[in-house]
Amino acid sequence: EITIPSSVKVVHYDSFTNCHIEKAIIGEGTKMLPNFLFKNCTKLKEIIFPESLEKMDTAVFEGCTSLESIIFPDTVNIDNAYSLLRDCVNLKYVKLPSTMKQIPQYMFSGCISLETIEIPEGVVEIETHFIQNCNNIKTIIIPNTVTALEYDAFIESGVEKIVFLGILSYFSLNCSS
Repeated sequence: EITIPSSVKVVHYDSFTNCHIEKAIIGEGTKMLPNFLFKNCTKLKEIIFPESLEKMDTAVFEGCTSLESIIFPDTVNIDNAYSLLRDCVNLKYVKLPSTMKQIPQYMFSGCISLETIEIPEGVVEIETHFIQNCNNIKTIIIPNTVTALEYDAFIESGVEKIVFLGILSYFSLNCSS
């Protein structure tokens, strides 16, 4: 277990990469999680976020293969957190922050056990390869606020049904396996 105390204001990128921790507690007062912070922490199962968290950068949890679910606080901006959960092969459930405006590329790529993603109202763009190789997601509901769906968003995924609740102004689809 690792606890980032509330007295720590800045955490260096990749500080815990490849560590064998099972639980991470991010202290109240922490505002940002930098690039690759917990990358390849293959035993990480639980993360406790503070309400003070405002931003996450690229690939913070990439390769955390024991992580099964993650619920982001509504205060955090992950709009540019490319590959945030990439290759979290045991991840089954994700609740994204309600403040999210775009889902960045490769966010869930390689999350082969992922069954459910709750895409919040307010998301306007879904970028390329966001669920590549996510074969357990069968249905995805796109909220009415989404106006742009990038090419290859669903490539090499198990999606069988896509429900659009709104009208897209930009749409490019390739669902090849």
